Amino acid sequence: MSIGGGLIAVVGMTREAQILEGLGYEVVVGGGDGTQLAADLGRALADNPDAAVISFGVAGGLAQGVPVGDLIVAQAVLGETQRWECDQAWVQRLLRANRGARLGMLAGSDTVVGDVAAKHALWAATGALAVDMESHLAARAAHAAGRPFAAVRALSDGAD
Repeated sequence: MSIGGGLIAVVGMTREAQILEGLGYEVVVGGGDGTQLAADLGRALADNPDAAVISFGVAGGLAQGVPVGDLIVAQAVLGETQRWECDQAWVQRLLRANRGARLGMLAGSDTVVGDVAAKHALWAATGALAVDMESHLAARAAHAAGRPFAAVRALSDGAD
C-alpha cells in the first residue's frame, strides 16, 4: 500500500486535528456533524485525487477487558447495514508500527453511544471493539472513491 499521493485524515475533534498539524496531511474534522463531514470529505477527495484516507482519533470501548488508552487498528468498519474492509497491507504496517495495538472491528454510529446498555448491545450485535462517529463515513467515502482506507483509534472510555 502506497500513500505517495497524499493522505486525508478524518477526525472527530479539533484537538485530534491539532495532533496532526505540521505533518502535511489534509485533515477533515467531523465535529459531530455527519452531514457536514461527508460534504467536507467529498471536497477533500475531489481536491486530492490520489490521496488515501485514514480515520484517526478516539473511540468508545465496546468490548469487555479492553482498557482505556489501548490502540485499535481496524480490520474493517461496520455501519448499520454495511461493512467496509480496511486496506490489509496498510493494516499490517500500522500493526507493525504500533506494537501492542489490537486488531479488530470498529463500529460506526451517527450518534454518541455512551450508555452502558447501548454499548453492550452494539458489541453483541457487531463484535466490534470500539465505536466512533467518523470511521463509517470515512470508509464509505473512501471506498466509493476507490481509495485505500484504514482506521486507527485509541479508546477514550471503556465498555462500562
